[in-house]
Amino acid sequence: MLGVEMPGEGCRGTYLLLLKTEGQALVKVGALGEIGLPKGFLVYVGSALGAGGVLRRVARHFSSTKTMRWHIDYITPSAAKPLLAVAICWPSRLETEVARRCSLLCTPVGRGFGSSDDRTVSSHLFYCGENENEVLETVCRCVEDLPGARTTLYPPGDRPGEDLCDRERG
Repeated sequence: MLGVEMPGEGCRGTYLLLLKTEGQALVKVGALGEIGLPKGFLVYVGSALGAGGVLRRVARHFSSTKTMRWHIDYITPSAAKPLLAVAICWPSRLETEVARRCSLLCTPVGRGFGSSDDRTVSSHLFYCGENENEVLETVCRCVEDLPGARTTLYPPGDRPGEDLCDRERG
């Protein structure tokens, strides 16, 4: 089974940020220009391998006061509200593989969004539908069977003691 502890300062790796939009929105995203966000649930795939790791990066996405640095900063939390993040604490860069998996299950949004250094997929932001339970299952499918990976939730407040992808691996 996958663990449920909070990612600590030492957790470096890849993360999926689950976002929700209440309606369609058109948002200016730096040099990318305007992108359309559909109503429903979005998944953003990112990585945090440097100092502060996943915990600091994800906390930034939940903050309403930040300098616009990454594409995701332009849509959180004004146009798309962050709900939770799943962290994969693993020292290797898994972002490209996770984004590739998500691209097979969801629709890419905003060509070039979060993927300027990734030539395998057109975006690291994905529209995954309006059914929350189906979207949560999709998030788990994007990360399943990654070698040595362990998913953790942030923030744990809404789902204390619950592992988003809690199931036996075979």
